[in-house]
Amino acid sequence: MDAIEVPEGIDPKNACKVEVNVNSYFSTRDGKRVYNRGRTISWIVDSEQYAVIDLENDIFR
Repeated sequence: MDAIEVPEGIDPKNACKVEVNVNSYFSTRDGKRVYNRGRTISWIVDSEQYAVIDLENDIFR
């Protein structure tokens, strides 16, 4: 990974890119079906500092 891509505060030697693919889905809002388009969520994290529980918390935001 290029040092240019790494956010300030993350050691470039420990930097990892985490990508989560969220598939498209339908949900119901106010009694109507709503289509939610799929997308990919990306983060650059420090592998020594970031845990799976952090990933879960970030996804639910």
